[in-house]
Amino acid sequence: MSAREISRSLSIALFLSLGITGLIAPQKAAAEPKAISAELAPLLEKGYNQMKEGKYSAAVKTLTEAVKLDGDSITARRYLAFALVRDGQPLNSIKQMNLIVKQIKPTYFEWCTFGEAYLAAGAVSQAQNCYEQALKVAPTSSYARSGLIRANVKSGNYSEALGIAEEGMKGSRDNNSYDYFKKLYAGVRSHMLASGSGGAAPMPVAENDAASDEPLDKAALLAQQQAQRQSRAEEQKRKDEILRRITSSQGKVINHPGG
Repeated sequence: MSAREISRSLSIALFLSLGITGLIAPQKAAAEPKAISAELAPLLEKGYNQMKEGKYSAAVKTLTEAVKLDGDSITARRYLAFALVRDGQPLNSIKQMNLIVKQIKPTYFEWCTFGEAYLAAGAVSQAQNCYEQALKVAPTSSYARSGLIRANVKSGNYSEALGIAEEGMKGSRDNNSYDYFKKLYAGVRSHMLASGSGGAAPMPVAENDAASDEPLDKAALLAQQQAQRQSRAEEQKRKDEILRRITSSQGKVINHPGG
């Protein structure tokens, strides 16, 4: 399974944390105070299936129609908010989430989606607060815990991220859960070392020979600058690849939404 498929399956799994096994008949919890109409149900199902296929832009269009059809539907707005954050529109996702929490008390789903949206928008501290709230609602949630790890990595708090991953390993109830957090721990360590924060200093880029009194000619200077830029770009690409491995785990976890 590719990293994209893994990320997609983990994303869609968050919906299942609501206990919605079918879009037409959600649980009677505070998630949806009224029955879903016959007109709304096909749009929700279509949007859900589009997200399962990773077609988030198409899902946004479909679910926007659903919200226009029934602006009071919590389910429609939840789905739209999640599609928006996956489509690269975190600020619009937050707007939808704010409309939801005006109608209901935030659930685990709201806090996790808020966390994903704030993290995508670069508001790391807000994302951390949201994942912490999610853990208060669902203390064994691997999804919220992994969100905290990602938020701490983005803010450079590697020690905190490692500590959360260790807690996840210690609190694991089975091998799948343990392996999940073990991989996250290894990913954080790799990223920390690559960034030069773990005692392994990054290789310095060669500077001009200070002992030489002879200036470089223009062509040599340009060549050196190009080599330095290429070296920095390759290093950044390596860091980004490590971070991508952190943000899409390959382990299926019990207590993960949908797990």
